Amino acid sequence: MTVLLKYFPRQLRDMLLTRGAAMLVVGVIFSLPVWLSRSNTPDVDFSQLLGVSMMAMAPLMTLVATYGIIGEDFRRGYYRFLFAKPINPMLYYAQAFFAALLVFVIVELLIVAVFSVVVEPTWPTGAIKEGMATFVFLGSIIFALSRVTRMDWLIGMTFLVLGDGVRDWFPPHEVFRGKIFNVIMPPTHVFEPGLFPADGVDWANVAWAGGYAAVCLAIGLSLVRFIPLSNNG
Repeated sequence: MTVLLKYFPRQLRDMLLTRGAAMLVVGVIFSLPVWLSRSNTPDVDFSQLLGVSMMAMAPLMTLVATYGIIGEDFRRGYYRFLFAKPINPMLYYAQAFFAALLVFVIVELLIVAVFSVVVEPTWPTGAIKEGMATFVFLGSIIFALSRVTRMDWLIGMTFLVLGDGVRDWFPPHEVFRGKIFNVIMPPTHVFEPGLFPADGVDWANVAWAGGYAAVCLAIGLSLVRFIPLSNNG
């Protein structure tokens, strides 16, 4: 465990310099229209607009942060160097996911800090919470797929988008298949209008989304455990 923790600063640094930089570019692109329009529309609530932009950028930033987070090491052969020392691969990739989440939060806070200096001081608490929830939820699905496919990000997003549609086609309260799909498909409906709305949090929805994410993370780590390291997937 001590050896594993020694890897964390390097994991965090590598994540910041690579995926973190790409996430920052995504964040700037999404929030730039708000910054540029501040002189033309002085009566607009820019803090609210920033929050909307942050929630819109969260899925794409999550994709950047988590695609290939497990599989790339195996496909490129990096695992030979990573696990030359007695390190538990499952714990290593759990730590990698946490590092990705931490970098995601750092990028979000950096965007808020720059916005507060350039436009107006703000602290979009709701948007930050929703962004973190989006990361854990969508990121865990991609994490589960990453060990077995290069298309983890595409399959993960497709799976996410199909969630509400499948529930509409097979209502869980009407058909048995609907009850099965209701468990299997991502509960995207709990994010509408938000997982942490200002008028009060529905903790049942939070538990559902959190439990689904936990299962996906467990699946991803189990695949790391049971698929041989030399199998590139």
